[in-house]
Amino acid sequence: MEKRQVKATLSSDLVKHFQKRGMTILEIAKLTGLSESFISRVANRERSFTIDHLVKIERSVRQPLPLLLLEALSQESIPTGLLPLYQTTRSLLFSASELKHLLNGEYLSGQDNDKLKSVDTQKRSIPATKKVAPKKPSAE
Repeated sequence: MEKRQVKATLSSDLVKHFQKRGMTILEIAKLTGLSESFISRVANRERSFTIDHLVKIERSVRQPLPLLLLEALSQESIPTGLLPLYQTTRSLLFSASELKHLLNGEYLSGQDNDKLKSVDTQKRSIPATKKVAPKKPSAE
């Protein structure tokens, strides 16, 4: 079976993203089911994740892979002209992910859980659609 490799830079950026979130190499290894040594080599750009590894990470952290990759990407590497598109896409993906977890009664962490509990759902509820009778053609 052919292994589909992800660019070493992106793999390393993803490991560093998890470390910025407070995870250790050991915790990332447990999350992915890979060895600490392998994760360390990924962080140092000596190895890369495969697509299968990324799918496992996505399922483990219950966050969409595109959002994880956008968050892991350093802002300096994004061309200035594409930065607004990057920021809008990230915001949309984050909102969609948050909504999915909220609707499913799932939360990513205790901190996210506290944040979502503080949301006044009555103020954020979607208004009911009003049925409007079709206009009758005017008789002229």
